[in-house]
Amino acid sequence: MPPHIAQLYEKSTSWGTGIEQVSLQFIVFSLMPILNRIENAMECQLLTRAERQKYQIRFNANALLRGDMKSRSEFYAKALLNGFLCINEVRKLENLNPIEGGDVYRVPSNTEELLTGMMKESEGKKTDDEK
Repeated sequence: MPPHIAQLYEKSTSWGTGIEQVSLQFIVFSLMPILNRIENAMECQLLTRAERQKYQIRFNANALLRGDMKSRSEFYAKALLNGFLCINEVRKLENLNPIEGGDVYRVPSNTEELLTGMMKESEGKKTDDEK
């Protein structure tokens, strides 16, 4: 366990992003393997073979891997701008309630014409089956 997690700061020289990186390494390399073993043991002991084909037991460690607010905000802004997350998905990741109209995926207006042109072009082409 990194000393700062046990609140042993006197010999710590990693501050700021250094501590964040040490914390992430601890989660990824120490905690996640343990959680994976617990998940596997729980699946074997609690689920039948048929249930294991349908269900999985997983810990949600996303909150531990969140990072700082600035990094999250930048990621969400890019995700919203590029249309691979909608507002309600971002709100869910931040444990906020959905909002009306928040399930719409958006793309920048300067790419709209390109996307529309690509769609028209693909509709105009015939597939090999249609020829």
